[in-house]
Amino acid sequence: MSKEINVQEHMKTIISNRVKKIRSEKGLNQQDIYPDDRTYLSLIENINSDKNKDKADKMLPDGVADTISLGLGITKKELCFGNEKETEELVKFIFDEISNVDFWDVYERNKDIKFKEVNRLLLEISWFYSPLSTSVLKVKHGRQFGFSEMKRDKNNVIVEESKLKQMYEEECSTNYKKAIKYIWETEKEDIIISFLEFFGIEESEDNFSFKFTKINKNTQTWIFGTKKTKKIREDLKEKGIDKDFSLIDCLETTISRYKEDPILSIGYRVIDLNKKRKGMLDQEMEGVLPIGETPKYGYFASHGKISREVSKLYSNTVKELTNKQLDFLKRSIN
Repeated sequence: MSKEINVQEHMKTIISNRVKKIRSEKGLNQQDIYPDDRTYLSLIENINSDKNKDKADKMLPDGVADTISLGLGITKKELCFGNEKETEELVKFIFDEISNVDFWDVYERNKDIKFKEVNRLLLEISWFYSPLSTSVLKVKHGRQFGFSEMKRDKNNVIVEESKLKQMYEEECSTNYKKAIKYIWETEKEDIIISFLEFFGIEESEDNFSFKFTKINKNTQTWIFGTKKTKKIREDLKEKGIDKDFSLIDCLETTISRYKEDPILSIGYRVIDLNKKRKGMLDQEMEGVLPIGETPKYGYFASHGKISREVSKLYSNTVKELTNKQLDFLKRSIN
């Protein structure tokens, strides 16, 4: 399965409409913009016609973007990526194409996921959202969380065990989508800067290196990085300099920052505590409880002990919350 996102297909119509709009606003004809050969401009403006719809590769060959941007009186970056808002929309399109995967496919390590390396990082970041963390644990360790007990929905109607499990699964998927949305909103600035720096235009328009014929491949390189950029990043880190060359770099930086924050890491720490609880329970029950017998007191004692640790963690943390941190938790829950 190809890992490439078809960014070229996404961009071709946007660039076509951008050229037509700017040319119309400035009252220019095709001859004014590209006096030597109007073929390229005609192709760009009519790229979605039946005869041209499969010719995106020929749309902006080397040198043509320079001539057209000069004729329109804009930079090559503006021609290809648009203004600040349009650039953000382009990077978000790439981010959405990667992250638009069901939570359970990521959690269960589905082999058919195209960008599993990136999605695993997004999943790890999402563990910082406490509602998601506790929901997953409820699904995976149902009986420890009382699936076998009677539960009631918001209308006070008793919910069957199978229905309850389904509700928790849906809750996990919903909270994961909320987490992904929040990750984009909080990290998009750094992600966009990384994207622009990859094409050499964050510091100077003169450095803009863009080949429309290779946009899919180059986007792929930006997402994962290369051995060379990873080596450079490691060398810079040793000198105390943080530099993100790829989307994966940006997400790894986010994880490190969240883990160091005593509040933002609350969901992650709850996961660790619950893993300890499960380990204690498994160890306590090993060889003690034949199939069909009722759990002994120690089982519930261990369960209660770790549960109290989890509750204490929440209680102590809430006392330290600032308004900014409260806003983070509210966003993750709502």
